[in-house]
Amino acid sequence: MCLFCTRIQINQDMKKSLFLFAATALLACGEQGDNGGEIKSKLEQDVSQEVEAGDEGLTTLAFDKMEHDFGDARIGQDYTYKFKVTNTGKKPLIIEDAKASCGCTVPDKPENPIQPGQSDDIVVTFTPKPGQDGITTKTITVTANTDPKMTTLTIKANVKGDGAAKISTDNTPKITLSTQ
Repeated sequence: MCLFCTRIQINQDMKKSLFLFAATALLACGEQGDNGGEIKSKLEQDVSQEVEAGDEGLTTLAFDKMEHDFGDARIGQDYTYKFKVTNTGKKPLIIEDAKASCGCTVPDKPENPIQPGQSDDIVVTFTPKPGQDGITTKTITVTANTDPKMTTLTIKANVKGDGAAKISTDNTPKITLSTQ
């Protein structure tokens, strides 16, 4: 989250806290007279609406699974898996972003909101690169209108390279002599 967005969120949280404090103080003092109960009821209703407004637009989600193991994988080949995401809340689910921990992993998120009770796929393509031999684990961070805002998915593979695909780590200059 950027610094500007963080400040906006802090300001909104401070306003909500200040409003709740003021409403609580008024309720604690109590009103005297014929309309005391009416004022108290109105303040309780306003506090309730303010708290609900803070959660406006948030929903919940569930994935069919949080981790996928591709098993053995060869360098340079594409491996694809579809993580099924279901909107388990009451508001439309908006997948704002899906970012991978490495350039060898490319997530493709749904562009349209997912309606309550509906599902869609986050398609993840993993292309092992030279130098990734052995057990490899990558993460995909999904950002959505949920609480918590971020959910982490994981993919694994046992990358098996071949001699032709390996990167040379030997930086020694090579000299070739030929006789003519």
